[in-house]
Amino acid sequence: MAGGRSLIREEELRSSKVTGGAVPGTESVVEHDEAGNLNIKDKNMGSEETLEDMLKGNYQPIKTFTTSASGTGTLLSTDAEKVVVTGTALDYTVKLPDATSAPQIGKAHKIYNASSQPIHVVSFSSSNVVTVLNPGQLLHAALVANSADGTWVVGKFSIIEEVTKEPTGFVDPEDVIVTYNDTTRKITLTGTVEAYYRGKRVIELVSGWLSPAHDPGATTVLFLYYNGSAFVWSTSVQTFDSLQIGFVFYDSGGTYQFALRESHGMQPWQTHEIIHAVIGTYRESGADISGIVLDSTTASERRPLISEASIKDDDLRSIIAAHTTGNSYSQLSLSGAGGDVDFLTAQDDIIDVSGITPEWNEFTGGAWQKTSLSNNYFMSVWLIALPASADATSQIKRFIWMAGQSESTTIETQRALSPANLELSGLAALAPEFVFIEQFIIREIGAGDWRVSEMRRLTGTKASTVSVATGGFLSSVSSDETLGGVGTPTSLLTTRIAPTEITGATYTVLAADRVLNVNAGQACTITYPTAEIAKAGRVLEIKNTGRDASTYPITIETEGAETIEGEADAKMNINGMSLTLRTDGSNLHVT
Repeated sequence: MAGGRSLIREEELRSSKVTGGAVPGTESVVEHDEAGNLNIKDKNMGSEETLEDMLKGNYQPIKTFTTSASGTGTLLSTDAEKVVVTGTALDYTVKLPDATSAPQIGKAHKIYNASSQPIHVVSFSSSNVVTVLNPGQLLHAALVANSADGTWVVGKFSIIEEVTKEPTGFVDPEDVIVTYNDTTRKITLTGTVEAYYRGKRVIELVSGWLSPAHDPGATTVLFLYYNGSAFVWSTSVQTFDSLQIGFVFYDSGGTYQFALRESHGMQPWQTHEIIHAVIGTYRESGADISGIVLDSTTASERRPLISEASIKDDDLRSIIAAHTTGNSYSQLSLSGAGGDVDFLTAQDDIIDVSGITPEWNEFTGGAWQKTSLSNNYFMSVWLIALPASADATSQIKRFIWMAGQSESTTIETQRALSPANLELSGLAALAPEFVFIEQFIIREIGAGDWRVSEMRRLTGTKASTVSVATGGFLSSVSSDETLGGVGTPTSLLTTRIAPTEITGATYTVLAADRVLNVNAGQACTITYPTAEIAKAGRVLEIKNTGRDASTYPITIETEGAETIEGEADAKMNINGMSLTLRTDGSNLHVT
């Protein structure tokens, strides 16, 4: 339909046969087609009028029923031809007019259900339920015979935009400027602000539009979107078929940190959802690093400048202003058992320092903390770009430097890392539209000083460089001395079996022992305590590392009446021999 909405026919028009022809005094025509079917032709619902025109009443007056509770709205013979039902009530009913008098023949109504619930359309005396009209459906009804209930020809249609949920989005998304005010708790839109929701222009959205305020006391992420009837602030992520506007982040202490623009264009919502999941945000161009002299300990030569960058969040391009001063950096690290996201702004360096010693982000003792980089060790610092909103607080965090979460004795270990190795904790949920763009590898060089050893430009998208395991990270690890690591992506859990060296004539097995290296230079007796044998499944390996067992035999005996393969003891008398014993909780067996 040129310039208007398309309609999907859901039911054939139905009634008894009548003589067709123009109906005096109306714009409707009821007639038979060549096949004898009964049809309604309505000039005002053709290409000369859109549904938006109908809802705005540009051509004729509108009769509106607003539902707040179940009830009935009765049309009068004098009511407007166009009828719109809005609201949220269940079981609302619209009665067609009393059709007793002859002049009512040919009377036509177009009833549009703009409410969120199905409505019933009935004849005047309610003896004839004409139809049930679902949300988003349009009903044509034309009277063709007189009586109180009348004989109505009806045709029910769905608006195709309500079925496809398209088009939804901003006409010129890149020219929409999003600004958040944490005092008023409102978002302002300026620039070219024209948006549609399911094919209908959202007439409230113009340059200078001010959102409703969200509730005070926020301590989490808030999303702002339009759902067809209201502008909504929600802690739940908006669906892709809604008109997304923006997003703000307050930390757990209630401090506003930043906002992001979400003024996407009119792409199919399913496509948007797939692109978001598979591609996400990526650097299109720019964000070039300058001002760095590798291996320099001069402070000004390890403080980078960053050129203007073009970042794309799905279809939405954001131009991020350059960082042109060699200071005022924004830093990010995790803290506490829950991995709280902490920001430091207006910092002189890209990494936090203790005195002049860089600090890396360590998970130890069940909590995140900052730890001084060891002497001559390497660590990484990661640069993140955010399509931040236009307000000053957000712009401070358009480039963020994230502390590395490991230290290493070699630069190769740091080179092998990627953002996928980082524990992002709340950051993954806090900023769904960020991208890692650079890795700096720095080294502590003694006396607490440091230098930039290497810079690596990161490519790819947020989706391809960031992978967060479901369930987050371990907040603590309970283990004995056989386990190493703390269970984070940068400190994996590992088995740690440090052998016990035996150099004396006797030795009693301890709970921590897993491997015994015997190099006594004399005959040696090893006693296996009853308490350790009681640990079913426990394994102990004994090795003659002195390679002298033929001269100095090794005897393994139990503390009590337990046996070793049914014997009171076991002997090792071959040079270099090794023996592995497993307990079943009562006795020992050779494996």
